[in-house]
Amino acid sequence: MDTTAASRKRGRDDDPLECPRKQPTKDATAGDTPDGSPSTRDDSVCVAAPPTAPLPSETTGDSVAATPAAPIRIVGGKRRRGQRKTRSKRRRKQRVFEPSTTVAPAAPRPANTTVTAPHPPPAEEDFVTVVSKAAQRRAKALAAAAIATDPAVAGTVLYRPSAPGGTFKGSPRLTLAAAFAMRPDVVAVRINHRRNIVAADASTQPCLSELLTIKELNGIPVTARVPADRRTSVGFVHGVDGEPSDKQLLEGITSTVPVVAATRQGSTVRLQFAGSQPPERVSLCGIWLRATAVCRPRCVNCRGRHAADNPTCPRWQEERRVATLMAVAPTALSRRAVKAAVREESREVRSYAAAVKTNLPESDTTDPGLQRPIPAPRRSLLLPASSPISSPPAAPPAEPSEDPRDALSLAFLPRFGRWETTSPKATPCVLSASKQLACSPVPPRRIK
Repeated sequence: MDTTAASRKRGRDDDPLECPRKQPTKDATAGDTPDGSPSTRDDSVCVAAPPTAPLPSETTGDSVAATPAAPIRIVGGKRRRGQRKTRSKRRRKQRVFEPSTTVAPAAPRPANTTVTAPHPPPAEEDFVTVVSKAAQRRAKALAAAAIATDPAVAGTVLYRPSAPGGTFKGSPRLTLAAAFAMRPDVVAVRINHRRNIVAADASTQPCLSELLTIKELNGIPVTARVPADRRTSVGFVHGVDGEPSDKQLLEGITSTVPVVAATRQGSTVRLQFAGSQPPERVSLCGIWLRATAVCRPRCVNCRGRHAADNPTCPRWQEERRVATLMAVAPTALSRRAVKAAVREESREVRSYAAAVKTNLPESDTTDPGLQRPIPAPRRSLLLPASSPISSPPAAPPAEPSEDPRDALSLAFLPRFGRWETTSPKATPCVLSASKQLACSPVPPRRIK
């Protein structure tokens, strides 16, 4: 083998990735580069052009213009076994932002070199008062209650079945509305079968009074009433003596909220106030042909000569005692039982025997026949909450044992008397002690 052939072979082995030196020309024919020709290496990448078929002009030789070559295609190596075919993703063209030519670009803003003054403190009107959620709900309900009224409607009457189990569901709407056809002042009739109610609007006050007298609708007994006005409130005063008229009640009631109407129902007076909330208290005075200055306050709870909210009221103190006992009890207690126990204790304090027992001076006599017997303490109705079973009876009190100091003092009594007469330095305390020992009725004893 010559040197030239060896160098060629070594050059091909050293550069295996290089494409074949012979490249296809533009006017290559199918015979020069067949489709089935294999590539030099499997893992090599080469550039090949597809064969072009000869045109008639080329074969005949009429034209010398060359045919344009097809676009160059990059052909890769063979696809390995197990490799999946991947499809190239379509890439959208990126949108190029084109500024509007009609609007001129804004000039750069100069730097702010001014010094801002500090803000003044907010005024008191700027603060928002914190309101609880319950107050917000009440305010919202009151605002929703303010319904726009029709000036042409003088009033509305509501009808409900008066018989137990009565209903308007069996009556058609037109039949119920036809019952008001003979009254020209009735503006509208509204029927609500779900709430079982019929509402009729009247344009005049006489028609409204006539609608309140209706007792039957389409053969169904009903009760008529005026709907409650949410702009007013109702309160009750219990325990009113006598039979005053509604006019006398209205004139004799004094309240912080104006009273619209007063109606007596037995010993209870129903008051209607011109406000969404009734007042805390009202005073009823001057209805028995007496001057206001002569009337005395009377508590409705205990009938005492004081205001109903005075802390000195016995009923007020009783309720306070009951609430305190129920609050400090470790277990739940019945309010009725606690109230009965508190009343039993208060009855014992107010009794004559309890007053005599507390005011009786203590007797100095030691004779058991002359001493007043001490009553046993009353058993409280409130059982201890620790154990439901009653505790065993207490043991009888033990008799007090004899004090040895008394015997010692009595033994030294004769000698102390002789020392008192002979001692020149007897103090007043010693003399008083000796007199007390001398007046003792118990004779002296000897110490064994």
